[in-house]
Amino acid sequence: DLQLDPAANETCADYVRGKIREAVNDPVTADKLTPRYPILARRLCAGTGYYEVYNQANVELIDVNVAPIERAVPEGLIVGGRLIPCDVIIFATGFDALTGAIEKIDIRGRGGRTIKSHWADGVSTYAGIMCAGFPNLMMMNGPSSPSAFWAPIQIAEYQADWIERCLNHLARNALDCIEARPECEAQWMETVEQLAAPTMFARVKSWYYGDNIPDKKHRMLVYLGGYAAYCAECEHG
Repeated sequence: DLQLDPAANETCADYVRGKIREAVNDPVTADKLTPRYPILARRLCAGTGYYEVYNQANVELIDVNVAPIERAVPEGLIVGGRLIPCDVIIFATGFDALTGAIEKIDIRGRGGRTIKSHWADGVSTYAGIMCAGFPNLMMMNGPSSPSAFWAPIQIAEYQADWIERCLNHLARNALDCIEARPECEAQWMETVEQLAAPTMFARVKSWYYGDNIPDKKHRMLVYLGGYAAYCAECEHG
């Protein structure tokens, strides 16, 4: 219900907003920290003392949507026209989920086509394991698998077992190549999109759709059908 029913989602969101206001003493800071989008449609900061940190005298929250970071200088950062002195700057930016690390490798398939060019119009895989046009390339916890919405270790264990069985099958049958069919890849991506469309995820810009990366095609990066359905598809495929 939280992902499909706006009223149920708003009930949960109101509860979370109230808890943030309870934890953060300054109402202006609490307001900046309060999500204004459907709850859980983006990765939630919850617990572990995160919100209470903002009550410390040496901590200040700056909304970079209002006061953007302009540049770094020897003394620190210029933010919204103001110098903020810094001893250490930690950049938590450039989180290119699920595809970024893979695209940084010069992976080439048939005809010398790169994986980056294959995904130029949006990520496309079969089950997050293989790509059409890239024979014998297998990924684990890849894009359009359940990775971010399930236990990644459990997904990786299943995929490792699937890959091992696949390689054994090839060896037993004296085969040296396996590749996803383009139509199977397209059908899988259609399923990923259809599962996401009615959910709150589709109403919000987030890294689940690659929206935090400039020029990255807006497309759901995670399969939402659940672990059992995912395994059943892989066994059928």
